[in-house]
Order: sequence, then structure tokens, then C-alpha cells
Amino acid sequence: MLSMGITPTTRQKISYMQCMFLVGKEEEALEEWEACYESVNLSGNRANEPMLMATGAKMYAFAGNGDRARQIARELYTDHPLWDTGVMMAVFRAYTRSSEGEHHETAFRIYRKIKTMFKTKESAKTGYNSCFIGFIEARQLGFAKSVLADMVKDGHLAQSYSDEDISEVLQKLHLLYRLAGDAVKSTSIALRAITVLPPAYHSRVFADWLKAIVVRRIPQAAAQILEVMGRRRHGPETIHFNLFLRALFETREREMELKAENIGWQMVDALRRSQPNRQRFSDARDIRKFLNSSPSQSANSFQKVPPANAVTFALLMQYHGDRDGLEHVDYLSRQLKQMDIAPNEEIMNTWMNIQCRQGNYNEVWRIYKSLTNVAEGERGVFPNGASFRCLWRTLRLALGDDDARENSTLPSPRELLAENIKWWDLVRRRFDSNRFRSGLDGPEHGALNSLVMHCFSYTTDLPGSLVAIFAMRDCFGLMPSNKSANILHQQVAWVDLHGQTQSFKAQYSKSGVPKQKMLQIIHIYNILIEGRLKRKNITAEQYADMQAEKKADIMLDTLAEFIRAILKRQQPPEVVEEMIDQAKQEIGLPQLYTGDMDAFAVS
Repeated sequence: MLSMGITPTTRQKISYMQCMFLVGKEEEALEEWEACYESVNLSGNRANEPMLMATGAKMYAFAGNGDRARQIARELYTDHPLWDTGVMMAVFRAYTRSSEGEHHETAFRIYRKIKTMFKTKESAKTGYNSCFIGFIEARQLGFAKSVLADMVKDGHLAQSYSDEDISEVLQKLHLLYRLAGDAVKSTSIALRAITVLPPAYHSRVFADWLKAIVVRRIPQAAAQILEVMGRRRHGPETIHFNLFLRALFETREREMELKAENIGWQMVDALRRSQPNRQRFSDARDIRKFLNSSPSQSANSFQKVPPANAVTFALLMQYHGDRDGLEHVDYLSRQLKQMDIAPNEEIMNTWMNIQCRQGNYNEVWRIYKSLTNVAEGERGVFPNGASFRCLWRTLRLALGDDDARENSTLPSPRELLAENIKWWDLVRRRFDSNRFRSGLDGPEHGALNSLVMHCFSYTTDLPGSLVAIFAMRDCFGLMPSNKSANILHQQVAWVDLHGQTQSFKAQYSKSGVPKQKMLQIIHIYNILIEGRLKRKNITAEQYADMQAEKKADIMLDTLAEFIRAILKRQQPPEVVEEMIDQAKQEIGLPQLYTGDMDAFAVS
């Protein structure tokens, strides 16, 4: 247009600047905008000035310059107070994306302005949700709680008891609890929720509060929460008592454990005496059932022990199983069948753990398959993270036992990893996915990685090990550790002595050959990582100071290079890549990234 002497209109310039910005030319687009805005002011032709200011405010907001965006937006809304709130929302999100606390304070002031500008109920709900998520991403718990309270007060949340509305409330509470780093913050969330939400939600709020306390192992606080429920005429139910029992058991203090055991057996007796409703409710139905019920009239309802459910049985069975009280476990298992109570994932995990400790490894897999793969129309058990941790531990113990290994009906490491990944695909997009994942990695960081690496090591499956370390990072966010690398080194250095006499094994162990071979393997790995750092112009000091995630990326690529280098000495490079591709197919991740160098590129 310029080459033909045609002067673009302001609208055309706006479209041009937006295109420049979207293709990554942010600085050029902003410079163009400033020049255009100045020329419009000088010309006095302000017909399209509001649109120009809205575009500039949004571009500066998306570029991270919240102050300039806010300045432009203030001019826009001063002259055009009825302009679309989307501009202010973009400015708001620019401030919440900032890492500076002062900017978050500014974002909250903008939020208070925005909520007075909503024109329809639909736009108000969308705006509230956006502000809530903005403060969640900024990790500003106090501001997020304020938005939640405003949504309830202004009639945009918890106004009906449909499945959709209840799910929305629970999702927002879940996001708040994820920001709570300690018991004090968890308590503040619970108290605010009890204050603003209708009474039908209070039982669930108390349960979430107890869960947060149990995770931090504060049994005294758990008891106080139950007492608060009694004082508020809201008698604790089975779910609350189960959480209290869990808190007591996890103290590992004998006095606390005996107290929990006593309460647990009282709950079993209460179940035996009652006619329980064994119907399993959804979250929404659990909340709706309180609509027509009256609160407990007894301030001492804490003293009334509710009937047990499947979780109570699981807690007692786990407690007695850990102390080899198998007669109690058998009794409780029989009671489950007599009372027609279907097992849940915790009962399944308890049964599997007991069989694993007794060395009945094939029985562990049989229990898992019989409860998770049921006929159509029957109710099965959906496993959680602890279920898979038990399976990996069982597989490792079985592979390390020569007799068990010969008669094993357990899956291979590749098959179990594929099963684990299929399970995670079913739950990872749920807002409460952390509830299912709990227990997967164990209390110590990197425990699952070590278990998986040991399993692949016992089967001398180097291609599988390579795929596994990347799969654990890609699917579960579990970083490789020095221990994982050491297991791989031992796998490469390992010599199969299966079938040899004990005398031969002892002589080989004392010969010094295993130690020398291990040192050679570690030396090769160190050469590879030094070469990688040199190619990237990273010093040893810089590497040591790197963030854990960046160090993990370098370690993963180095381990991949190391495994390919070892395999290349046994097979041609094209065969090595075929072996790795085959492992990816069997594990169920054919498109998985497995390093920045293929077998043709490694030395």
C-alpha cells in the first residue's frame, strides 16, 4: 500500500501491528504503536483512538510491561468508561504474572475495579474465574480466597447443588489447598470456606482440612478439628474419624497407635450393630444429602463413634499387618465379606503389601489383577499411586530372588511401566490428580526412579532403562538422581553369574574385577558429561549452581548418550535405534524424546 502511495487507515495499522506482535516482533510492534498513537494525537482524528489504545494496552500487557499497559488502560477508561473489560483483564494478568509482590498488590486493586465493571452475569462469572486463576498462578493465597468469597457473596458460586456447580466449588477449594504450604494456611482456607460456603459443604471442608493436617502429621490439631465440629453442632462422620485415625497411626508413637486402634475397633463394632447404607456416593451426592438433614443437636457428638467403612478396615489391617498380626487381618477380611463391603484401593494395597512382605510375589499381582480387571457390570478397584509403588517394589524383590524369578507370573518391567503410564493417562488431567498420585514416589524423593531402574537392571534391559528414565520425567515429572545413574552404571558393569556355584561367585567378588570394571564405567560417564558441558560452554561451577530441572536435563541427555555408546559397542547404530524404538512401543510412548544424540552421533 505504501509503495503505491496509499496511506493505511488507523484500523489497518492496528491489524498490521497485531500481526507483527503475534509473529514475535514485539519490540517492532510496540514502537509502531507508539508512533501511530502520537500521530493520531497530533492529527486530532480520534475516531479509532479507543481501539488503538485497547490494542496498545493489550500488547504491552502480553509483553509483560504492566505499568505502561495500565497507564494506557487508565486513559482508555477515563474517556470511554463502558469499554470492554477485556483490556483491564489483560492488564490484570500482566501484573499477576510478575514475580514482584508490589505488582500483585496492584493486581488486587485492579481486581476490585474490574468487578464493578461487569455488565452481565456471564461476563461477571468469566471475569471472577480469570481473576481467581490469576491469583492462584501468582501464588497469592489471600487474594485468591477473597475472590472465592466474592464469587459466593455475589451469587456466582455455590448457588445450586447441581453436579457441575458442586464440582466447580470443589475444584476451587482444591486449588487453594495446593497453595497452602503449612498447617496455618490450610486452617485459614478451611475457616474462610466454612464462613462463606453453605452448610451442606461444611462436612467436605472439614474433611479437606483434616487431610491437610494429617499430611503434616499433627494429631493434636486433628483432634481439635473434631472438637470444633462438635461445638458447631456438626457431628464428625466416618470420613473425619478415619482421617483422625490416620493421623494417630502415622505418629508411630505407641500411645497414639493404641488410641487409634481402640477407636477403630469401636467403629467396626458400631458398623456391626447398625444397618449401614453401603451405597457409594459421588462428591455431589455426599454434599446434597445434607440439604434435608438437621445438624447434630449434641455438643458432645465427638464422643459418638460413627460406623466403620472400607477405609477404616484398611487402616486397621495395615496397622496389624505391619506388626505381623495376621490373625487380625484375616478376621477383618472375613468381616468385610460377611458385611458385603466392597474393598477399595487402600484395602487392596494393604493385602498386596502383606503378601509382598511374606514373599508371595505372584499373589500380589493376582490380587491387583483380580480387583482392577473385573467383568462388565461388576464393581472393581481403581488403583492409586501407592498401588503401583507396591507393584514396583514387589517386582524388584522378585527379580532379585533367584527362586522367585524362575517361577514368576509378574509382568516384565516394560509391561509394568506401560500399565503405570496407562493408569496415569486416566487421571493426570483431573483437578484432583494429586490425590491419586499420592504414595507413588514414597516419602523420599526419587524412590520410584530407583525402584524402576533396579527392575530394568535385573533384566539387563539397557534400551528399556533408557526409555524408562525419560518416561519417568515426561509422565511423572520425576528427575533422575545420582542414585539412578549409579544403578545404570552397575547394570552396565554387571556380569551374570546365574547358575554359578557359591564358591565361584565368592572368588569373583574378591578378585577386584567388579570394582575395576565399575571404575571404568564411571570414568566413561564422567568423560561424556565433561564433553557435554564443554560443548555447551558450561563450567563445573556453573553446573553445580544450576537449577535442579536444568541439571536433570543435562543428566538425562548424558545418560542417553552413555547408554547408546555402550549399546553401540555391541550392535550397529541402526540396530540400537531399532531396539530403543521397540522399547518405546512396548512401554506405550512411541513419540517419547530420548536424548539429543542418536546412536549414529555418539562416539
